[in-house]
Amino acid sequence: MIAAMLRSATRGPTPRRARRLGSSPLVIVLGVSVSAGCRAPREVSPPNGGGSATTTITTNNPPPVADVGFELRLEPHAGPWAPLDPVEPRPFAVAPQLETEVVETWTGVDSLYPRWVTPDLPGRAVGLLLSTAWWAAAPPNCRDRPPEDRVEYRFAHGKTSGYALYFPSDGRGFNFLPAWSVQLPFREIEGGAFRIDAAMYRPDTANPWGLETCAHMVELEVNHGRGGTGIHFIATALRIVDGTERFAGSAQGVLEALSARFAADREGRRAVIDAALRQRARDLNPPPPEPLTPALLGDAPPQMVATWDHARSELDVLLFERATGELSAHRGRQTIPPVDCPPGAPCAYRESGTFDLFTVWTITAEAAARYRVDHQAHLVRETHFTPRVSVHVRDDSRPAAPTNGGTIAR
Repeated sequence: MIAAMLRSATRGPTPRRARRLGSSPLVIVLGVSVSAGCRAPREVSPPNGGGSATTTITTNNPPPVADVGFELRLEPHAGPWAPLDPVEPRPFAVAPQLETEVVETWTGVDSLYPRWVTPDLPGRAVGLLLSTAWWAAAPPNCRDRPPEDRVEYRFAHGKTSGYALYFPSDGRGFNFLPAWSVQLPFREIEGGAFRIDAAMYRPDTANPWGLETCAHMVELEVNHGRGGTGIHFIATALRIVDGTERFAGSAQGVLEALSARFAADREGRRAVIDAALRQRARDLNPPPPEPLTPALLGDAPPQMVATWDHARSELDVLLFERATGELSAHRGRQTIPPVDCPPGAPCAYRESGTFDLFTVWTITAEAAARYRVDHQAHLVRETHFTPRVSVHVRDDSRPAAPTNGGTIAR
């Protein structure tokens, strides 16, 4: 269905005149009305007959507009966008004065980026819109995917773990929510909530803003310009700012280049991990039954966390690998006999049977690199985190023969 929507999309908006109701013109947008004075929205019924009422679509920098089959206001409700000058598109490049740092002592990947951090958003924000397909770090396929695949857009702005944004929807998109109520930062505004039909969009969801790749730099309006709090908000207006004074490059191209740059260092990282595992194995008691090597870790794909540092006008991109493997050695068997428990006696449940006993060595290896890319698409700083290795030794047991389902023991 989504693919059919995309194929049916055509270029060119259809301007319409605003219809006056009383003394104030109203814009009907998916069951939400907003007055020309930008007062808080209230629910209205769709007009009967004669078509719907909208404003004429005009923008300072209008993006390509597709006929998505339902009325959607493209101008932000808090007033027109500030004009942006287009610039000559710049490919990703390494700055002549690249700053490089190597961090040898660190506490793991989880310490390198914020988790579950979503500061309140202003009414308008510039940031990175990227498909969750990028979390796997390899140049992703975010369009030719089954409808049930989770490749929807997320928004990153500032020091955040990312926002799960929604878009106005007539049913298209992922996780459609009719009359969805979104929390606002200030509870005195409309009771602290904003309500609209909304869904998450994927890059292959037909849309009027030109969103079609796995990553874009965008400026968007948050909840009709009222701002947002928490992880969710609705982007009620949006424009792509790739190739403008805000960001001269292509967000998609930059992420692809950084992914390739990180992959090029993979063999060097594996060599460091190999040496660290051999050193660690010599200190283990009991010693493992065979050498600890990177082959035990498998081939874990890299992962990506990226955001737009609006204070410095830079992309902040973290790429990392984290792999875990196990090695075990059999060290004997133990038999736990059943225990009778007389009726009425205080008892506790205990498994019985024969169990194989093992020593297990769990190996974890992590490596990371952080890249800073300025608004000219220049890599200005990179930080390499030396691969770190940890080995945890524990005892484990597994049933060696079918148990009797457990016995009651005192």
